[in-house]
Amino acid sequence: MSMVGKITTILLLITGFVFAGPASAAKPFDHKYTCLSGIYSQYIKNERVNYSSLSLHDELLDECVKSVRKVKEKEYEAFSLDQKRAYWINAYNLFLLKIIADHYPIKGDGRYSKFPANSPMSIEGAWTDIKFKSPVGKVTLSRIENNILPKLGEPLFIFGICNGTKGAAPLSPEVFTADNLQAKLERAAKKYMRDAGNVSVDPSGSRIVVNCYLKNHTDLFESDFFKRGQYINRDKKEITLMNLLIKYGDPKVAKILRSNRFEFTWTEMDWSLNDIL
Repeated sequence: MSMVGKITTILLLITGFVFAGPASAAKPFDHKYTCLSGIYSQYIKNERVNYSSLSLHDELLDECVKSVRKVKEKEYEAFSLDQKRAYWINAYNLFLLKIIADHYPIKGDGRYSKFPANSPMSIEGAWTDIKFKSPVGKVTLSRIENNILPKLGEPLFIFGICNGTKGAAPLSPEVFTADNLQAKLERAAKKYMRDAGNVSVDPSGSRIVVNCYLKNHTDLFESDFFKRGQYINRDKKEITLMNLLIKYGDPKVAKILRSNRFEFTWTEMDWSLNDIL
């Protein structure tokens, strides 16, 4: 090869490296969750999910799961606190949709007699055994709900995640982002606690009837809402729940709560699938 040819080859190689560098760099994570947002807009209506149609389009769910799980640890560590919160709320909801779609139609075999046959709770190992890759290693739904999200310091997340049942917080048709997180969680909390199906007062005004979903998650709010000795003859869980409902619940219920002249009664939540059908 002539000297001119060698120089030309070297220049081409250098040029190639210059142009190949940026093109080969990994794309930054999509904090707008465009893929998941597309699924929500297509398959969620009136806070119910069209699992029948969704289960026929596994490739959409797989694409979204891939986009969430590809985040590396170093990239995740650079997320802001609200970005991390939004990431795990969206991941939880996405992973649950994937699990349900993979097992749809759900037909319980009777081993979990407490739950309806079509309940997500009837899917064996759904919360404890099925794992997804993540920036902090392989995770289960249980680990996200009971370990990762609580440590991020925003207990209202419990109104952002949906366990796929009609009695839990509904699945919002809008994804969570760092920009909308706080306002969206507060709206979700108010909506849940002002729904008469979740919190109501009996006709006599002497009993406040509360969905067990709230009772089961009251511990998350103790550090922010428990005040020792605030209400006479009330335990920690009741005081916490009272203050939580006063802030986010129906003002009419709040008035009764402040009077402290009532008793709590609990209703079992609806564990059936939040199916559109």
